[in-house]
Amino acid sequence: MRRRTSRFLAAGLLAIGLALLLSQLLRLRYPPDPYAHAPCAIPVHYALGEVDPRFGFDPFLVEAALVEAAQLWQAESPAALFIESAQPRAMQVNLWFDERQQGAVQRQSLRGQLDLAQRDLDEAQADLAAWHGRIELAAQSRERRAAELEARLAQHEAAVAAWNADPGARTAARGRALEGEGAMLRAELAELERMTSELNDEVAAYNRRVEDARQRAAEMRTQVQQYNASSATDPVESGRYSYDPHQGRRIDVFRAASFDELVWVLAHEFGHALGLGHVEQPGAVMHALLHEGGELQPGARGPLALAAADRAALAAVCGDRLAAGARPE
Repeated sequence: MRRRTSRFLAAGLLAIGLALLLSQLLRLRYPPDPYAHAPCAIPVHYALGEVDPRFGFDPFLVEAALVEAAQLWQAESPAALFIESAQPRAMQVNLWFDERQQGAVQRQSLRGQLDLAQRDLDEAQADLAAWHGRIELAAQSRERRAAELEARLAQHEAAVAAWNADPGARTAARGRALEGEGAMLRAELAELERMTSELNDEVAAYNRRVEDARQRAAEMRTQVQQYNASSATDPVESGRYSYDPHQGRRIDVFRAASFDELVWVLAHEFGHALGLGHVEQPGAVMHALLHEGGELQPGARGPLALAAADRAALAAVCGDRLAAGARPE
């Protein structure tokens, strides 16, 4: 009985040993699934899937955004984090068009209209400033000419009064000279009045243009308030990372109004694919929002580098593998 038990035990141990050996051979022949949903299951193989043409992005442009997004993370790691791959189970990156992107397109159009209106208003205000400067110079010239003419008129009136007061000094030549001088002064006075009238017309036209600019500025402020109010609603989901045991990883992009915003969304979802969660640092790639309202501020660029909170999250999740310099299997 003991011999039989010993044989069974030996056979069992041999079977276990063979199973372990076979398992090890299989692991060597077939490495662990790189698409497994686990923290820092690197390298993450990815491939561009479907791109709805209504996004307005050429697939080559999306490919470029994917490279930029991956490079943000790769710059912080000696290990290969992301690999563009043609493998069937590579993480598919898709751009799906729905009301979220439609809203982004409409807001981008409105933003473009506001930017154009602002440029026009800025040009109008610059023209008004230059116009005001010309009016000031003309007014100063008119004032100097009026002061000079007033002094000459006073001198002429004094000379005429002296000529009238002294009959003995009256001569025909002196009389003709005074009359000529008076005629010239009256002509200059008429010219000054014409200059004053033109200046007044110019000031009136300027004031009308100023009022028009004020009305346009008020209308634009109303439009900006409406635009800002439309962005003050609940944040809209721009992208989503998901995992399915049968199909592996997947990234779906729902909204990206520009190339820079697309890079932000992809970099954020790539972080989730590495197993990272959201961070609290505003402006970080892994912050829950691209900014308040879930959209890039006008004129904002794509991320140039990871924020400190992003790097800390990456080190916390992938620290050991990064230190080991993991490479593609």
